[in-house]
Amino acid sequence: MSESADNTLLPKPDHRKPLFAGEAPIAALIFCSVVLFSLYVRAADYGFYEDDYWGIVPFFKTPISQLWDLTISHLQTWPTGRPLNHILPPWFSWIGYHIDGFQGIYFLGFLIHSLNAFLIYLLLRKRLDRWSAILAGCLFVLLPPDTTRILLLHSAHIHTSLTFLLLGLLIQRTRFWIFSYPVAALALLSYETAFLPFIVFPLFLVDGRKRIWQWIIHLGGCAAVLAVVFGIRLRLGDARANSVISGVGETVSRMVSSMWIGPVTSLKTLVKAVVETPHSQPPFAFLFAGLVVILLLLGPRLIRDGENGLADLPNRREIIKVLFAGLACWVFAYALTLTNYPPTQLAGRLTSTHIAAVFGLACVLAAGAAYFRSLGDLPKVITTGVMSVLVGIFTLYSFRIQSGYAFSWAQERVFWRQVIQLCPDITPKTRIILIGKEARQNQFILANSWADLHVLEDAFATREHPLLFYYDGLASLAEIRLENGLVTWKPFFWGEKRETLDLDDVIILKDDGSDITRISEFQIPGIPFPLHSKPLPSVQAQPSLPPLTDFGRFLLAE
Repeated sequence: MSESADNTLLPKPDHRKPLFAGEAPIAALIFCSVVLFSLYVRAADYGFYEDDYWGIVPFFKTPISQLWDLTISHLQTWPTGRPLNHILPPWFSWIGYHIDGFQGIYFLGFLIHSLNAFLIYLLLRKRLDRWSAILAGCLFVLLPPDTTRILLLHSAHIHTSLTFLLLGLLIQRTRFWIFSYPVAALALLSYETAFLPFIVFPLFLVDGRKRIWQWIIHLGGCAAVLAVVFGIRLRLGDARANSVISGVGETVSRMVSSMWIGPVTSLKTLVKAVVETPHSQPPFAFLFAGLVVILLLLGPRLIRDGENGLADLPNRREIIKVLFAGLACWVFAYALTLTNYPPTQLAGRLTSTHIAAVFGLACVLAAGAAYFRSLGDLPKVITTGVMSVLVGIFTLYSFRIQSGYAFSWAQERVFWRQVIQLCPDITPKTRIILIGKEARQNQFILANSWADLHVLEDAFATREHPLLFYYDGLASLAEIRLENGLVTWKPFFWGEKRETLDLDDVIILKDDGSDITRISEFQIPGIPFPLHSKPLPSVQAQPSLPPLTDFGRFLLAE
């Protein structure tokens, strides 16, 4: 079918003037509203969670000179093979805290998600109708496969990797296309999977007359980026890069199977969101979801497509290109799911596995909507209504996630206040060993995790720091044993440094899932004698707590 014939099937252009002259400010306003309503309505109830305790909380007031030295060190050593993974969060934390304290950091997260939604709109608005491009931006921040958008550490380095991806794709459409490769390469240095859509998305949008030559140039540029980054990681002894070389068979198996498992899992999360959304929602959640639906329904009136005739309307060939490009990105985005394999996560911190696939899925749904909207006035109205309701459902589901984060922070604060109340004799060198089972955790984010090893370190403003250790979950990793009459262990189990346990400064707590108590002793297998909690001082002799940091006061405030 010729392009002219194709265009005759499109709905007639709307020559009425829009309510506002520029479409970009309206699109930006819609995105900011969707991000605010879906992620940050309950921001005042948020705190810090899991990985925030190593990448965000320690850097609120770090001197600029130290942050700069840390940045240079990470650029030289490439920890975990992803230097930006370790560089961006400290700066994100410092800048946000100096804007407006703890809420200032969440404000930066709001800006990152709003920017990403706007960038995908800019990417697609020339190939889809404007409303469908706005739909893509909304879906990008709402699709439920990724439930970690609120988590500050992920806003700082995982979602910024998507910013690098989108900037790279936008630059590639300009005469400065050569610079798109180093920009997209930044995603590899932050969160590798975000680079994968950059490889496949442009392949479907090239000029048909020069397709082979453009494919060769693009794939060659991507291969060069991958080779340079992978080569540096091998040279620096990165464990993940070496594992790929040493286990090629397993690597290929995981890559191939992930490209099937991942898309199936993401579809399951869509069904999960639709099924769970109506239950146990506060009335204000429906209010904000309704506002989002109204914004999208008003979109065709706020932003007109085809104001200058058919030239402004995308033809279906372009829509189908975006559809297939999105499908390819959705599948191929799972090809590097090697560490968090298999990609079956439905909720929680590890759903970041799906983050790059969300880009492809958003493009698929938006392109599908654009195609049906191009069939005539009635299909356009029906599609607009159906997709607006779907966005409203995903907004409601996001309120479940917001509630989960608020609940977990409240649970964290109760837990740590209990710990401090039971340990009034805590000192900078105290080791608190917690046995038993923890309270029920929220599915979207944990109130207690391995990162609790850092919480007391972040809470007390002392040179040395106490710590709390979850015995039942981490004992095997800590390698507790008796050496030359001394009990030694690795509480920070990811490193190699062992420390001697000071048996005179140990406190043992027991958690039954609903209440925590201080107990007198605990027997560790392999240690010939029980560990004893140090005796509680009398009320008169009770020492004062070590000085607290700003975070410590925030955590323990009544």
